[in-house]
Amino acid sequence: MKWMQYIVTLIMLFSNKQAYADVPMPGNCNWESEDGKFYATSFEGTINLGTLYIPRDAPVGSIIGQDWVNIPINTSSMKQLACFSKAAITTMVSGGTVINNITVANNRVPTGSLFSTNIPGVGIAFKTSSINVSTVSGTPPYFPYTVRTGRLSLLTTPNIPVSVLLVKTADISMGLQKLNASSQIITDGTGVIEKFKVNATIIRSECVLPVTSKQISVYMGNISISKLKPAGTEGSTLQSFQIPLTDCISGSYPSVSNNYFTSSYVNLSLSGNSGSTIIDVDKGILGLNSKSTAKGVAVQILQAGSNIPMTLGRSVKMKRVTDGSMSLDFDARYIKTNDSPTAGSANASATFTITYK
Repeated sequence: MKWMQYIVTLIMLFSNKQAYADVPMPGNCNWESEDGKFYATSFEGTINLGTLYIPRDAPVGSIIGQDWVNIPINTSSMKQLACFSKAAITTMVSGGTVINNITVANNRVPTGSLFSTNIPGVGIAFKTSSINVSTVSGTPPYFPYTVRTGRLSLLTTPNIPVSVLLVKTADISMGLQKLNASSQIITDGTGVIEKFKVNATIIRSECVLPVTSKQISVYMGNISISKLKPAGTEGSTLQSFQIPLTDCISGSYPSVSNNYFTSSYVNLSLSGNSGSTIIDVDKGILGLNSKSTAKGVAVQILQAGSNIPMTLGRSVKMKRVTDGSMSLDFDARYIKTNDSPTAGSANASATFTITYK
């Protein structure tokens, strides 16, 4: 599995040593120092995932960001966590509530392990590396869970690997969204032994559709009936038009296996309205609207600069989003739909829908 490559800042804030003992109490977990004494203390850390992007219309269950972070436990004063007489270790997600009925990409998160955050539409899941202990509750290694150690267990690894996973659970608002989430590990007797916070900035990838772009008129000109050709031939003169987009935010997207998106693309769907119906989906042929008087005539929409028809009635991936301004470019032309077209007004009407995913 490929993990997101982010610069992760980890700040450890060490609390003052509490009272120590030469021998830990049965059923407790304590930090053992280099001099062999046992302390009931805790460590705190901050995981900074940086700035993450997600296409505005990415499916629910999409992974926004993920990373493994090593939470150090070995310091100059503490060398290991010692648990005696089958002590319980519990992992918890602070604050949020469980979110069910979300199918996370690649089925990464078990039921009961995805939690809400301070950002509506963003969920979070934590997990640790596997620990060879007996499970009391939950679905280790995903939080929350409780495990019980053996008669004597020593956690001597220099760090605790923790995975953080951010998931889209609903629509996310436009603009900078600041994530603040936290989790903790609790043991019998000592209480909290490890606390860590997760910070990130989440931004939707999308563009702004200017007011002037919401209704576009394409002047087709006056065309002689004799010049009309069937679809697939040169036909009448092409008329170019475009849908301009501004203030686009592209974003960056590392590889996540089996995610619901790989980058951010502008997608367009064209469908008929005002009496115009789709005559041929794949050939991009749109019928005239109900106010038109010409017969046996239709409009064909092509991708600009090519003879490739624009698929109608379905969402079509057009372009990768780029920062700043961009446009969707098309050509249109009249065609005849039978061998005996008649002259008259010939107007077609269409509705376009833009999505980003």
